[in-house]
Amino acid sequence: MTKTIIVYGTQMCPWCHKMTDWLKENGIDFEYIDVGNAGISNTGTNDDSVRIWAGGDYITDGSNNLPFSVTQDGTMTATKANITGEITTQKNNNDMYLNIKNNQIL
Repeated sequence: MTKTIIVYGTQMCPWCHKMTDWLKENGIDFEYIDVGNAGISNTGTNDDSVRIWAGGDYITDGSNNLPFSVTQDGTMTATKANITGEITTQKNNNDMYLNIKNNQIL
């Protein structure tokens, strides 16, 4: 089964461009989502999707934690964050949250 790569990024992020350029140069198919134009936020959703934000709430705190990519099996790769800890999920009123306990961002 071929994994679908989804790259989340912004037009202003040079690392996002480097990542997508590399994928194109190597003939790797991917889907690109511009989080600035897609109406994506770091709050809960009204569906069963799980949204993972690499390195923190980058949309609101102004830190530069893009790009990150997620494959169909849920594997996440972040270029500027390494997250360790116990990962759990909880569902509350149709919102899905990803919790990282005892986390460290290296």
